Amino acid sequence: MHCPYCKKEIYTGSVPFLGQELEDLFAASGKRIVDLAEAAGVSYQMVHNWKSNKHRPSPKRLDSIAGFFGVNKTELLNGNWRSKYEATRS
Repeated sequence: MHCPYCKKEIYTGSVPFLGQELEDLFAASGKRIVDLAEAAGVSYQMVHNWKSNKHRPSPKRLDSIAGFFGVNKTELLNGNWRSKYEATRS
């Protein structure tokens, strides 16, 4: 499937939309979209599209996202990353 906005091939498989999780992770970590884009090997716009639920990351990119934030895929997908970030704030 191709994105109607950027015309690039997009992933439409079983990875859920992660917009709210990414929004919360950026807020909790203080990290920037541009840094995740560089770490994941994608454009700033693609990360923005993940964050706004226009696209879903591929499983390969999911690994990059989780690694960037210092969590594993399971924690990222089920929201259990929050306990790690709360523990580091205390």
